[in-house]
Amino acid sequence: MTHWESDGSPDGTSSAANVEMTSYVLLATLDRLNQSQATVVLPIVRWLSTQRNGYGGFSSTQVHAKTHTS
Repeated sequence: MTHWESDGSPDGTSSAANVEMTSYVLLATLDRLNQSQATVVLPIVRWLSTQRNGYGGFSSTQVHAKTHTS
């Protein structure tokens, strides 16, 4: 399986940022390939599919700010 990690992520673990980064690499790669070269992306797709949560989605990379009112 193929994926990309940020410099700060520990080996063997994945974070939402790694999933997002790998997804963007996949999109960029798909944009440059023709159909006969599509097997190049299979290791990327396999890794991404292992990162899904129990609901079929992925962890969010968005920061949720708390609103404080007084």
